[in-house]
Amino acid sequence: MKLVQKTMKYYDAISSSYNRLYGVEQGKKWGFVKERVRVCGRVLDLGCGTGFLLRELNAVGLDLSKAMLLRASGKRFCGDAHSLPFKDNVFDWVVSLSLLQDVPDPERVVREARRVGGNLVFSVLKKNWSKERLARLGFEKIWEEKKDWIGFTRARPSSQSSKR
Repeated sequence: MKLVQKTMKYYDAISSSYNRLYGVEQGKKWGFVKERVRVCGRVLDLGCGTGFLLRELNAVGLDLSKAMLLRASGKRFCGDAHSLPFKDNVFDWVVSLSLLQDVPDPERVVREARRVGGNLVFSVLKKNWSKERLARLGFEKIWEEKKDWIGFTRARPSSQSSKR
């Protein structure tokens, strides 16, 4: 079974208990991010799951799991992070907590995120990823959180100017 299908089936299966299983952990991770950067403007939550950040940031969400999206509220789309259904430079920020370790082509996901957004914040589980691997994807700053590496990179000048 392909990794994408396997991941989708897993999250579909745990959707009813996701917030109980991971909600506190995701909240702490988001608190860690908020202490370091101010995420505002047009935001895409990539791998939005049950929509925690959709409410917090009035963001647009994308997730592969329909069951998870049914538990979210707000503007959300079902889709694959490898091929985002958005125009270039639509978002000021792309935030993605705990998605990259579940995709077969992380480089492509980050390229797609850069295409549609400006500033990026991505987290990955330390047990699955090294800090160096995240750095190779072009993240300027990488912070160590309890269980995660959190990478941040600013918008590239060309993407910022095309939004104005």
